[in-house]
Amino acid sequence: MSKDFSAEFPVKSEVNSNDFIGAFRKWILGSRHTKLSEASLNNIDKGDPISVNQNEEKITLLKSIGSAEEAVAIRYDKEDSEGFKWTTELVFSQRRHDSWVSVRTSCRADRAAVKLPAPRKPIIVRQLLDGLGGGRGWSVDCSGDTSLS
Repeated sequence: MSKDFSAEFPVKSEVNSNDFIGAFRKWILGSRHTKLSEASLNNIDKGDPISVNQNEEKITLLKSIGSAEEAVAIRYDKEDSEGFKWTTELVFSQRRHDSWVSVRTSCRADRAAVKLPAPRKPIIVRQLLDGLGGGRGWSVDCSGDTSLS
């Protein structure tokens, strides 16, 4: 049994993989649900692959930089006190003229459960748009602004 959410959106074309990793780091350290320390994430942008395991949390990061493209994939897993496994998968891709982010969150129960908990708001989407800036995709501007003009 699982509940999923996913979104893909453009960010400013000048955003690079280190900006993306920095935005992830800021999100995770600002979460009231994490027990990860700042020190445990000090070298998260220094190599490939990276794996951080602490308490009931795990981060796996893969990074690829080529002559015309940069890509980063991050997976964050956390098991809560009720045995539900929360997973957030983030992917960043930058090519010559555009940069994109993909976000997927899920909550799984590996045991029988009456129902899964209510989905948490994917705060990471708003933080990525605010921190990296929305881009232009499919001739539509993307931003964190929720008003229509």
